[in-house]
Amino acid sequence: MDQTNLIKDLLFALLLVVLQAFLWNNIHLFGWVSPMCYLIYFYVHPSYTNPMRLLTTAFFMGLLLDIWLDTLALHALACTVVAQSRPWIMQLTFGLAHEQKTFRIHKATWLQRMVFFGLITLIHHWVFFTVEDLSWSHVGAALWRTLITGVATIGVSMLLIAVFKPAKS
Repeated sequence: MDQTNLIKDLLFALLLVVLQAFLWNNIHLFGWVSPMCYLIYFYVHPSYTNPMRLLTTAFFMGLLLDIWLDTLALHALACTVVAQSRPWIMQLTFGLAHEQKTFRIHKATWLQRMVFFGLITLIHHWVFFTVEDLSWSHVGAALWRTLITGVATIGVSMLLIAVFKPAKS
């Protein structure tokens, strides 16, 4: 990946973090559910790039959110786990097709894209809310928050992705 794409990628990650910290975190659906739409980054990130770059970007995205939202490294941990799990999730969802340099996620089937983003969201939210509660007696609450916030995140994120999807070529 050349320098121009690297800079675009980092600016996109920073834009999503800023939007999460100052916009989406202040949207409370049903009074308490805030979608975590910065996970779009893990959805659109090219599959053929260096995995260390994804891990590093994910960690710093989470760290910036933790600093702005005062969440004690929860976002950094959850983002790093998702970045580490992403190749496995892509292989599970798309098979070996994702390893080709010509692979584009927007050309996959709707079901594959939903499963892919759903797994990213599920893993992220489960890590985030389980570590946030950090008690066996709160596992049910963590699971409930994972599911409800996950549905909100997937719904809002897929709407945003549909609105801003790349032009057909």
